[in-house]
Amino acid sequence: MLNTRHGTPPPISKHQSLKNTREEPTLEHEDKILVHCFQDSLTGVALSWYVSLERGRIRTWRDLVEAFLRHYKYNIDMAPDHSWLQNLLKNEQEGFKEYAQRWH
Repeated sequence: MLNTRHGTPPPISKHQSLKNTREEPTLEHEDKILVHCFQDSLTGVALSWYVSLERGRIRTWRDLVEAFLRHYKYNIDMAPDHSWLQNLLKNEQEGFKEYAQRWH
């Protein structure tokens, strides 16, 4: 039970307030950390994509994840299977010219 003074709870000390803030960061704060770490991990084309995003479009971590997955979904759809990879090999009886023409 809270010790009360004149029917009101005691004031929260500055230390207690900071402690609670650190223990339970807000979702907004967590989102900012995740987005910051994510953008720091990007290079090349992925970084260019991120920089080109409209400013107000990404408000949360989930928004960023969904935008990233939408943009790069084709990589998931194009994941090579065993037979596709096997067809990359040059057949023993195949000449280099024939092998190269398969790529054209």
